[in-house]
Amino acid sequence: MTNPLDWNGPAFLFLYGALFVVALILAAIIPGRIRPEGRGGAADADGLAFLAGAGPRVVEAAVARLLAAGALVVQDGKRFLRGDGAGGTGALDRALLAASMPADWAGLEKAAKPHIGPVERRLIGNGLILDRGGARRIGLVAALPFIGLFALGIAKLLVGLSRDKPVGFLIAFLVVTAIAILIRIFAVDRRTQRGRLALADARIRHERLRRAPTNDETGTAVALFGTVVLAGSAFAGLHQMRQDNNSSGGDGGGGDGGGCGGGGCGGCGGCGG
Repeated sequence: MTNPLDWNGPAFLFLYGALFVVALILAAIIPGRIRPEGRGGAADADGLAFLAGAGPRVVEAAVARLLAAGALVVQDGKRFLRGDGAGGTGALDRALLAASMPADWAGLEKAAKPHIGPVERRLIGNGLILDRGGARRIGLVAALPFIGLFALGIAKLLVGLSRDKPVGFLIAFLVVTAIAILIRIFAVDRRTQRGRLALADARIRHERLRRAPTNDETGTAVALFGTVVLAGSAFAGLHQMRQDNNSSGGDGGGGDGGGCGGGGCGGCGGCGG
């Protein structure tokens, strides 16, 4: 077989595209094969929220708890005010209630930020998520198929330039591959096998909360399933606010939140990374 670096442009690009698909498949399979088992530690309500949607979900669940208790109320669908209800038994809840009112979502995230790290550290200590270094290593291994493909593309690029051949399409392919490498390295699900199992078990046990959570169950429902469970309820304003934030580039929080992925909360302890 001739050296692929000597193939003409269309033939090499076809090969590159086929190998890119193979790399996509391998990059999706590898993390599951090398993901640590972890330990069977317990996760509290905030821990389950972190497993489901990282820092932003923890804040959403806490705000939902306070809304259900009447300790917070939504004003004009954009801001929060303190209500007459009792609440704030935990450090995170108290921090949210201590925020300057009226508060927008960014203000509540800022107040919550110092309290997200301890939740993350408890989950690491309980063996339910990886630390950031462990996640980076998994991401790097998963990115190896793309890295190899990128190296092949660079070699062909150098050959093309040395022979004064057009390389515009190849450069575009290389840019896409570089982006795929970065995504694969940094967008890593940090949950261990035990962490995934803990979240899955909690969702099965509380499946009813998707449809009809009581006031006392509102925080748990949001922790496990996102603010979408509030749509059509008395607390739908929180869901709409998160949807509006999502349309403006925020986290959204209406769904799974990426399953312990990064983002949101000003970088306050997202699982991604």
